[in-house]
Amino acid sequence: MKKTVFIVLAASVLAVGCYNKKRLVDETVETDRYTLQIQGVDVWRDATGRNVNYYYYENGDTIVYSNTVPRMAYYLVSHHRICDTAMFHFDNVKQNILPKYFFTIVDNDSSKPVDYTPLLQALIDRGILRTDTTYEPLRQLVVFDSVRFESHRKTDIQDDDIDVKNIAAIIVQLRAEYRMPVSAAHDVDMNTIVDGRDIVEKNWMADSLWLDERGMRVIPDPRGRKMSIIEFNRAKGRI
Repeated sequence: MKKTVFIVLAASVLAVGCYNKKRLVDETVETDRYTLQIQGVDVWRDATGRNVNYYYYENGDTIVYSNTVPRMAYYLVSHHRICDTAMFHFDNVKQNILPKYFFTIVDNDSSKPVDYTPLLQALIDRGILRTDTTYEPLRQLVVFDSVRFESHRKTDIQDDDIDVKNIAAIIVQLRAEYRMPVSAAHDVDMNTIVDGRDIVEKNWMADSLWLDERGMRVIPDPRGRKMSIIEFNRAKGRI
C-alpha cells in the first residue's frame, strides 16, 4: 500500500513540475499612468508566428518589446537623461540563459514626456526585478587634443549617415560594454557629433586608441567623486 501511495505521489509531483514549465506567464503591472503586461514567449509565438528572439513594435501609445527582465528594465531607464553620478547596467552574458518575455506597455497619457520611473519601481515592488547598487570611482571623458577632436567633428550630417555618434552615445556605449563608471567632463558638449566608425570593439585597448585618435581620453575624476552603479537582475520566483 505504501509503495502504491509513493508512486501516485511521485507521479503527481512530476505532473506539477511539467505543468509549471509549460505555464503561460501573464502578469499585469499598473501605475497611475502606465499598464505593463508581461506574457510568456510561447503565447506570442502561437499567435503571431514571429521570431521571438527579438521583437519591437510601437504604435501610438502602445509598445511591445520582447526580451529578458533586466534588458527590459534597461530599456525603461534608457529614455532618461544621462546622469553624471549614476549609471544603470546589466550582465549581458547572463541574458543568454535568462527567460525572455513579451512586454506590452500602454501609456494612458502620452501627451506628457515619457517617465518610466514609477513603472520601474512597480516591477521592483512586485518582486519581478531586483536592483543591486555599488559605488565605484568616477571617470571622466575629456578632450585633451582640441585639434584632433575638431578634425573628427561632424557638422553636415545626412539622414542615412550611420558612422557618426554624439558624445552621449559614446558615454552610453562605454558604460554598457565595460561597466565603466564614466561621464563627460563639464566642458564637453554631450551633443557634439564625431566620426563614430569602429568604436566599441569589446577591447578596451582598441577603444582607448580610438578615443585617442579623436583627441579624447578617459581619466580619473579630478574631484575624486564616486558613481553609483545600479545593476538590474531578475528576481527569481515571481516569473
